[in-house]
Amino acid sequence: MQKDDIKHLANLARLELTDEEIAKYTDDTTEILGFIDQIQEAQSDKDLSTIENAGVRNVFREDDDVQETGEFTEVLLKEAPDVKDSFVRVKPILNNND
Repeated sequence: MQKDDIKHLANLARLELTDEEIAKYTDDTTEILGFIDQIQEAQSDKDLSTIENAGVRNVFREDDDVQETGEFTEVLLKEAPDVKDSFVRVKPILNNND
């Protein structure tokens, strides 16, 4: 990753980074991506199809305390920096020139 890539990601996430942070995140991200490459290149002798279903269960809980639809909408919209027709407006992040 290059410094420009980190600046672009920070801009998309609306983060203000110092030059030191950009340099640190550039190095960290490059190192992380290197580890990911190593993992992808690793070969396994085990048959992963038997591991995939071993002891798998749904760990999600049921929603016991479900709020009424729209119960907090007005409160949330009042906190948003820009609102239009009951929607929170955000800056575009996708380029429509394609």
